[in-house]
Parts: sequence; C-alpha cells; structure tokens
Amino acid sequence: MKSLFEKEEKEIALNQLKVDLISRFYPFAKDEVLKYKSVLNFDRYHLMNNDSIQWDTNLLDSLDAKIDWSALWKIKNTKLDFAFFKKIRIQN
Repeated sequence: MKSLFEKEEKEIALNQLKVDLISRFYPFAKDEVLKYKSVLNFDRYHLMNNDSIQWDTNLLDSLDAKIDWSALWKIKNTKLDFAFFKKIRIQN
C-alpha cells in the first residue's frame, strides 16, 4: 500500500541528498560556509570530509556548535596546536 505522503517523502529525501552532496563536494569559501551553516550537513561524512574547504581555527571557532568534533581528524588542510585543543576542551 502506498503511503499517503509518498510524493512528499521522496521530495524530502531528494532534497536531503542534494544538501549532503553539496556539503561534501562543493568548494565553499569560508564566508559561504558561515552564510549557509544553517543548511549544510556538518557531519563526518559530508562537510567535515570536504577537502576543498580551507579550514582554520577562526572558522572552527565560528562554527563551534555545528562542528562534528569527533571528526576533527578528517580536516587535513589546517594546523591545530595544543592551545587550540586546550581551548576547545574548556569550552565543551
């Protein structure tokens, strides 16, 4: 039996797929990440795995509530020092 909301469920799933793919592969500038932070998927498989983003400690600080901190190791293009981790530990 078909769901009463089958069309809407497919549309929601398709929209989520679009957000996930854009989050994972689009080469966002730092200001774009901040601009679209309410829409992007920050989990370890999507934005945190996007090698095109030029991450830095300021960007990470700005996105503190959105970042998947357990996936911080996936960010390869920035240097994080002991002071940064100490500050993050105090905040969380």
